[in-house]
Amino acid sequence: MSTDRPVQTTVFNDYHLAAGGKMVPFAGYLMPVQYSAGIMQEHLHCRDNAGLFDVSHMGQIIIAGMVLPQRWKNCCRSIWSRWLSISKPMRC
Repeated sequence: MSTDRPVQTTVFNDYHLAAGGKMVPFAGYLMPVQYSAGIMQEHLHCRDNAGLFDVSHMGQIIIAGMVLPQRWKNCCRSIWSRWLSISKPMRC
C-alpha cells in the first residue's frame, strides 16, 4: 500500500473513539484494535450480548448512470430477502 495517501476514517470513527478505541492505521483506515475496557470485557460483552465488526473499510462501490441506482436497489432488496428467508436465530 502506498504511504503517500492520507489515512482515512470510517463512518464509525467517532463511535470507536467515544467507546475508548485504540486506533491504529490498517489498510489505509484508522481502525480500533482494542477498547479501554480491555479484551476480557469485550469478550464477555460479545458472549452475553452481541459483537459487531466494522466492515465499512473493506470495500467501496461506485454506481453511475441513470438506470443503475434502481437496478442496484432491486439487487440489494433481492439479496436481503433471500438472506432473511434462510437465516435463523443462533446462539453460540
